[in-house]
Amino acid sequence: MSEWKRKTSSSSATSVGRIQTWARGQINRAAGYIRQVSRDFAASFDEEEENAGRVRERREIVQASDGHFFERLTVGDDVDLSAILPSRYIEANNAELLIDTKKPIKNSITSSKQLTERFGQFSLRPPSKDVEQQKKHMNDLYLETVYTILHRIGKKESSVSVGSVGGVSGEEQLLQYAKSAFQIDEKTHKALVEKALSEKPPILLLNVLLLEARDLIAKDIDGFSDPFVMLGVIPSSSKGGEDEQHEATNATGGSQDSPEEEQNNNSSGKPPQHRRVLQRLSGSFRRKAFPGASRREKLEAAFEQTGDGIPARIIKASSVQRKTLNPKWNEKFQFVVGDCTDRFHLDIWDHDDENRSVLDVVSSLNQVQGLKGLGRYFKEVTQSARASSGGGGCAGGDGLVDDFLGSLTFSLGEIPSTGVEQWFNLEKRSEKSEVSGQIKLKMWLSTREEHRLSSTEEQRNDDFIFLDDDADGLVDVQQHKDLLRQFALYEIGRKGDPVCAFRGQLPDLALLILHQHAIQSDLTELHQMMCQWLAYIQMIGMGISFELIYETFSKLVGKWKPMELDKDEEYVLADSLLQFSEFCRSAILRHRLRIRVRSGSRRRSPSPKRSELESFGEMLKCYKLVRESPVFAHLVPYQTHFRTEMRELLEKSANLHFNAILLNIEEINKIENNSKNKENNAINRLYLLIHSLNTTLERSSKFEDIFKQEMSEIVNYADIGYCTFDLMLHEHIISELMSEGCSDLRAITQLCHHEENSNNIEDEQQILLPILLVHLALNEFSGYRNILMTGTTGHFQYRMEQLDWSAHFDRAIQRWLEFAQVHAFSRLDLSLNLDCQSPIILINNDIRQTVSAMDACHILEQLLFIWERLRVENMQLRASLTIRLVIKLI
Repeated sequence: MSEWKRKTSSSSATSVGRIQTWARGQINRAAGYIRQVSRDFAASFDEEEENAGRVRERREIVQASDGHFFERLTVGDDVDLSAILPSRYIEANNAELLIDTKKPIKNSITSSKQLTERFGQFSLRPPSKDVEQQKKHMNDLYLETVYTILHRIGKKESSVSVGSVGGVSGEEQLLQYAKSAFQIDEKTHKALVEKALSEKPPILLLNVLLLEARDLIAKDIDGFSDPFVMLGVIPSSSKGGEDEQHEATNATGGSQDSPEEEQNNNSSGKPPQHRRVLQRLSGSFRRKAFPGASRREKLEAAFEQTGDGIPARIIKASSVQRKTLNPKWNEKFQFVVGDCTDRFHLDIWDHDDENRSVLDVVSSLNQVQGLKGLGRYFKEVTQSARASSGGGGCAGGDGLVDDFLGSLTFSLGEIPSTGVEQWFNLEKRSEKSEVSGQIKLKMWLSTREEHRLSSTEEQRNDDFIFLDDDADGLVDVQQHKDLLRQFALYEIGRKGDPVCAFRGQLPDLALLILHQHAIQSDLTELHQMMCQWLAYIQMIGMGISFELIYETFSKLVGKWKPMELDKDEEYVLADSLLQFSEFCRSAILRHRLRIRVRSGSRRRSPSPKRSELESFGEMLKCYKLVRESPVFAHLVPYQTHFRTEMRELLEKSANLHFNAILLNIEEINKIENNSKNKENNAINRLYLLIHSLNTTLERSSKFEDIFKQEMSEIVNYADIGYCTFDLMLHEHIISELMSEGCSDLRAITQLCHHEENSNNIEDEQQILLPILLVHLALNEFSGYRNILMTGTTGHFQYRMEQLDWSAHFDRAIQRWLEFAQVHAFSRLDLSLNLDCQSPIILINNDIRQTVSAMDACHILEQLLFIWERLRVENMQLRASLTIRLVIKLI
């Protein structure tokens, strides 16, 4: 018996399926024919312009006869959502209130308030200044620029080529460009140039990075050496004759000192071992240092004012590299330079004296004060060398061998402004010296000012700032950043292009000024890229391209070396990364509110101006680069994983958007204040909510393409957005169903099952319309779910699938089709009667047509369009309704 029932049920289902397939085929053929006829009618309607007004009036009478029964379902997609969908015009403070505080997002990046307060001038939005403060800041920066131009350093032809044009020198060209870039009037320009000229010249510094040497001579019996380097600056002389005479005198042990001084030197009581070490350390310095008396006195007076010893600044020693012929030092030295005519000199020695270290010898050098004392020191070394060698060089006496490995002399005037890094061949001290190999050095010039320049006569701190002032270095970074930003703004304004079209191109004059400021401030390539990064992110509010910011940060990452920046500079860079991250997080959080997306496809404009959508994509790319960079990992450690952070951001963004839609719907409902049918109000609000979500999902395809392109391996934008909307919509509906108010959605289950009542047909039709609108909107919403599930394995349980209203909607669809049949025939009767009363004849392809034919096609087209979008879950009911639609209407 059960087997018979099963076969009967199977046979019945098969029959229903066949009938439904047949009916669907008939509907499809009818739909194609009706749409073609409708297009023909539209063409004939356009040709008969003189009857257009009459035809439109006739058709409106027919459609209004039943309250636009069919059109109210088909024009639902045309509902104006401009007042419902959130936009950029929502105040940020109100938008914050829309965020669900029950599930706050974990803030993975927290910018330090202390950092922001201390380094406010580097922030994305620098503290606002009044007019006077801004004017003083610009004048100070311009004074620093003029001072930089007037004190250019480095080999001139190595800099950016700026020749004489029209009788104007390169210096004047630079000053003229700076004047134009700062928009300084002639009077102020002359005053600041005069002030810069009256300031003391900057202290010139030589920076030497002792890297390595190779192929040195072996001095020890084991075939190796223990090399170390003595290096320093040899001041130039103003008298060439004195140079040769003084050098010859020093070479023969002669003295220019008084007998009393010589006697004091001989009574110094230094042991022979100490003198032998000093002998090796003297080398070429004994013959080449300080040959000019007038120059010596000038330098001695300058340095005695600082209370420092001469040799501590002029002669320095490296560490000893044990048992190697290819030593590696990687040590940095810095020397004060009188001017660019001075020379750099170094000696390489083999350290064999076990009784006395190099540091002890250098310490003894620090005890020598003044140039006369240095002369006595070299004279003592010479006398010690003669005594120990018995007049026969270094190989006599107590058997001290010649441990000289090579020397190098280099004119500072040959150092280009970009610095020099290369291998240098080692030179012999004399013809008897045995020397081989090369040494690798990196040398560059920089300056240091004794005090910070000010464009006003305010009290300044004239304390001598030297070499290692961290705060001074931070000021240099700020000045370089502001100078770069000023030049960029000037070029943008001069060319007249949009800000987003700027790609960092600056003219040679601007590049030369920036280059000179960088080397005079001893800013490395990393410092300069950091300044570019800081300058450009401050221009985000002006519309600077994120593509430029991406390229700049990529270069910064390429130059990044841990520990190259000092503590304050790392704080500045870390704070800028935090602020940029917060900016990107805020943009991602509100991207649906701030960015207007067009539904249709749009051809990309060839204009350099980028759309908001393209700019958002570039920002995502840049944010990903920053968050995944080693710079961020080093400076901002212990942050939430980027993948987790992005998922939380997108979930919070969808949450914010959903709550904004609800808030706008509530505001509209308060304005309309329609209290006649509160049940209908609840259903209408639900329809507006779902329809708004569908529109959002449709527009989100634009954002989805961007996220797929930039972060496909990080997040699934469409899935996160839909799942969040699905969850929140389900929670909202459940909350409404459980509410005790009279304006809830529980009426939907009751209204769909009202018994047929001829006395209340009009009210029933008014109730069915919003229910079917909700049904159609939910079908569209689930359609996006099906798109997400395409190509995936398994089945994810969405929350809206748990809400089963199929039986209620099936009943509503059945009742609506019954009413549709009645209204369709009523419309045709009315249209035919109107044709009889006042016929309007349209001619299309020699065929005479009436307006009633157009009305009939319109009714059938509307009905078929609605039927295609309805979804009847009960199979037998679906077949029955399809057959009824074919037989009775088509």
